Amino acid sequence: MDKISLILDEQKAHKLIERLGRLREAFPNSKIDRAIELVSQSLKGNIKADEVSKAQGEKLNKRLRLGQLCLASGMISLEQLAEAMALQNTSDIPLGEILLAKQWISQEELDGLLIAQDLITGEEECTDQEGLSLLALGLITEEAIAIGLLEKRISGNSLKEVLARRGWLQSEIFEAVFSND
Repeated sequence: MDKISLILDEQKAHKLIERLGRLREAFPNSKIDRAIELVSQSLKGNIKADEVSKAQGEKLNKRLRLGQLCLASGMISLEQLAEAMALQNTSDIPLGEILLAKQWISQEELDGLLIAQDLITGEEECTDQEGLSLLALGLITEEAIAIGLLEKRISGNSLKEVLARRGWLQSEIFEAVFSND
């Protein structure tokens, strides 16, 4: 699925770049700069939107990962997950063991999460256009979108509300991306 094209034609792309550029001052954030760069690259033909979507979209799968469950339950922060994953990449130690060693979760919590991992399913295929677009633009992480979509499904709140409440994406940025003007 071509995620960036879900929200962009040439005219919309220019407007999106303009809106994000205005928000850059209010929310200094390298993610906004990266989103502007991706949209600009797609306009120049230097990057194909379907390449971006395949690279990121294939990562979303039915089974939630341990780190995603820790985030969803509020046991760890996004920063702690990033730190643990960086350690995991350099050491090949399982994420659960790293979280235990850092004392961010207990053995009982890890055991419960591993059981929950088999019981809680995410989307079999992510079809939420907003979520796919935010992911393709690099404005949100794979973990945040998986959790956000699960919470959206369970709570009935909008994705914008879920992401803003958790502090993962400001409402103004969400509105800039999906504005119809």
